[in-house]
Amino acid sequence: MSLWSWVALLGLVLTVAALLSISALTPVLGDFFGFILPLAVVLFILIILHPYAPKVLNNVGFAYLTVACIDIPALTAHLPQFFITFIVGSVLFNGVCVLLMKPAKALAVRSVEKQSA
Repeated sequence: MSLWSWVALLGLVLTVAALLSISALTPVLGDFFGFILPLAVVLFILIILHPYAPKVLNNVGFAYLTVACIDIPALTAHLPQFFITFIVGSVLFNGVCVLLMKPAKALAVRSVEKQSA
């Protein structure tokens, strides 16, 4: 098996473990904590342990987890609201980034000039 096969396998295993944990803990802890606790454990594994095993704990595993945790009935029931929220949030975020580019460039030029002087 190639490295990417192992990465995909680990991502799927973590995703299945998270989903099984969520389905087991939700009746006991409620919807919120039953979802958040297993998700926090898997995210801990993917993020905190990434420096120790970067070839297998990477963005592929995170993508598997993200897609697997999508609530399809809620998404389809509120699809226009999700699209509007996504578009408005994207415009706001990108607008702020564009507005911050000019001051950031000015600070970078000043920093370079200060270092060369």
